[in-house]
Amino acid sequence: MSDILSPFESLFHQNGINMLVDSSFSKLKIFSDRPDVVQGYYICENTTQIVCVKGMILLVVCDICDFNIEEFYIGESNRFLATIKNDQAFAWMNVTNDNSIVITDMEKINMQIDPVSEEKQVLSIGFAIPYKF
Repeated sequence: MSDILSPFESLFHQNGINMLVDSSFSKLKIFSDRPDVVQGYYICENTTQIVCVKGMILLVVCDICDFNIEEFYIGESNRFLATIKNDQAFAWMNVTNDNSIVITDMEKINMQIDPVSEEKQVLSIGFAIPYKF
């Protein structure tokens, strides 16, 4: 398993949210995305967390140093907490037929990059992210 993912249960357990929530998420941002909606790309100032608590998303993580791309399906059917490092850009797309709910720590995000336009990506960060949703 990639070092990006950790078991969902590390954040939530059968009795609800455990104490790791306080240390994992300093400021929450909650997204409710319609089917096929793409959110991102974001570049983290520091390590941040992302979890899908309803539906399923395709999470795409791009290492901005070597352009390595990793894809992860996370959500109700594949319950993981993703940890995004500061040298990674990430975006996600809702892959279910209903709204998805995604929780992330947006206080640590320092840049949002257009997920579709390669021209805007080059203007923002100097290169195009080698991934098409």
